[in-house]
Amino acid sequence: MTVPASDNPASADFGRDVASLTAVRLGGVGAAFLASVVAARLLGAAELGIAGVTLALATVAGLVANGGVTMSTVYLLRRATDRPRVASGLAGLGLLIVAQAAVGAALIVAIFGGLSGWLGLASIAVAGGLLGGTSVWAEVAGAQLLGIGRTTAYRLSEAVRPVVTLLATAGLLLVSATAGAYVLAAAVGYAAAAIVALQAAGGGGGWRRPRLDRVVWRDALDFGLRGQGGNVLQFLTLRLDLVIVAALLGPVAAGLYFVAARVSEVVTQLANATASLLFPAVASAGEASGTALTALATRRVALAVAAAAVVLGLAAVPLLPALFGGEFGPAWPALALLLVAAIPLAVGRILAGDLKGRGRPGLVSLAAGLGLVILIAGDLALVPMLGIEGAAGVSIVAYAVNAVALAIAWRRTTGASVVDLIPKPADLASISRLRRGRPAAR
Repeated sequence: MTVPASDNPASADFGRDVASLTAVRLGGVGAAFLASVVAARLLGAAELGIAGVTLALATVAGLVANGGVTMSTVYLLRRATDRPRVASGLAGLGLLIVAQAAVGAALIVAIFGGLSGWLGLASIAVAGGLLGGTSVWAEVAGAQLLGIGRTTAYRLSEAVRPVVTLLATAGLLLVSATAGAYVLAAAVGYAAAAIVALQAAGGGGGWRRPRLDRVVWRDALDFGLRGQGGNVLQFLTLRLDLVIVAALLGPVAAGLYFVAARVSEVVTQLANATASLLFPAVASAGEASGTALTALATRRVALAVAAAAVVLGLAAVPLLPALFGGEFGPAWPALALLLVAAIPLAVGRILAGDLKGRGRPGLVSLAAGLGLVILIAGDLALVPMLGIEGAAGVSIVAYAVNAVALAIAWRRTTGASVVDLIPKPADLASISRLRRGRPAAR
């Protein structure tokens, strides 16, 4: 899958970058998929559910501690006139948030685990703390690469993480088949990605010796905090349902839902890659070219995600029990609903990337907050009655409302028409040509 380019050379470069990053992300999803298969076979549904909730809680803690620094790093480095000074100040701020993330993740996992009565709580809390810190470390380092325009190095760091995670998962679970070991393997993968990214950023003039720079820190936090609420809320909309399922239905149901969510993530990788690269592209592009690029990407990514969802949904019927084990077969109905939800989720991610690139992260936060309110209220009402299928169905509504709100915000910000975001016959023809191996029309 790719985002076909337009006649604009910048758009052509963007399309190639998205295609390359999507390939890397899909490879990463494949590695993560294998890691989850290994974990499911060795841990079982209950222990896997505990691990999945820990992954979600640790990542949320990292996002909260982040303060939007990863987002402002890309934005400020793209626009910096004194890049060495800005990079050095951002490096110092980055180290601070990594430490905050590690402590915050350990605490939140310990609190939730204590309330849930998890066994092996100390090891889970330590692993969660390491995951929170290393995930932010990798995000900070990756943001440096995007900020200085080193997309090839960014793709390399993205490719390293899932491979190392898979190897660490197999190795650690063979030694200790526990939820803590699975979470620790994820932390090892993030650490490896961070090391690769920092080395590349230093060679490209991005990463400098960390130092305190009040002006840079103020600018970074001023921009970042306005949009970080949106990042946190967006992630909560993606993962809070797993936590709610665990709290209301127990770890076995959480394990089933974790597998359904992990498999459904396969089809969203094109949207993830597009959003990651659209943010810096729009931040440095002209108003008109950025708007046209976003509209084109939204239409064609939505079509590609829909097609991939249909294929994966059909294939998952026999593959879920065959790969993960017979106890995970009942996860398929929830998976089918999450694949439908992936379409508005993809649209929302792309539009959020555009609005952040225009310096309007607050709009993303408002839309994400609306989606989160719907998700929480819907899950609390439906999960006790409908189980994990209720959680998946609520996700469709929450993602759709978020996408509509972002589309309205995009229209008001750019002056473009929302109709430009709706796929056209030419887009469908382009996707068909790609499936037959022919170049897409420009």
